Amino acid sequence: MAAGRGTRWNNYLGVPKQLAKIDGEPILYRTIRLLKENGITDIAVTVSEKNCFGDLLGAKEIVGKSELELDRFKNAEKNNPDVILYGDVFYTEKAIKTILSTECDKTIFFGRSGNNLLTGKKHGELLAVKTDKAF
Repeated sequence: MAAGRGTRWNNYLGVPKQLAKIDGEPILYRTIRLLKENGITDIAVTVSEKNCFGDLLGAKEIVGKSELELDRFKNAEKNNPDVILYGDVFYTEKAIKTILSTECDKTIFFGRSGNNLLTGKKHGELLAVKTDKAF
């Protein structure tokens, strides 16, 4: 999911938060690369408008604006289990492998509970969803 407005980010560094570079690679591109390295070829990125992030390394773009995060997938094709990742989250290689390899017969939420000392958030955060159901 990369169709958020990014209002808290406010184009810090002059780029959308999904394109912030870590070790010279934009976060969103890193996630797409890691998925491909783990055998995932059917990758779709929800965007607020076509081409807003440039070349997505062969991933499909799905235009999907909504205030409700998961509603951004209403235009997606639904015939396979889905892994839903956020376009502005830095996933480690281990996290991607864990999410992809976790067996799922309903819906599994991946995240962090409680306070985050790094970001200062005082609540848990949803970081990924894996489901065998269509939204």
